[in-house]
Amino acid sequence: MHVKNVDDIESEVLESGSGVSRQMLIGLDEGPNFSMRKLVIEPGGGIPAHTSGAEHEQYVLGGTARVGIGDQSSASINFALARQSR
Repeated sequence: MHVKNVDDIESEVLESGSGVSRQMLIGLDEGPNFSMRKLVIEPGGGIPAHTSGAEHEQYVLGGTARVGIGDQSSASINFALARQSR
């Protein structure tokens, strides 16, 4: 098992995207068939359509996005960051 603090993981600009930075939370060296990335996409930024050779997990904290799968594209989806009061 790997335990990490996201603040300790280096962020890099994703050259294939526009206004996108990436942190590799779980790389292919830790899970040969799976990777997990944290992406920060600035307003107006995005990633071109692409395919990937490995499964990967992405979670959305907030914002609005258009998601495409195959030839289908969704309408804009609003993602709201849910916060619990303590």
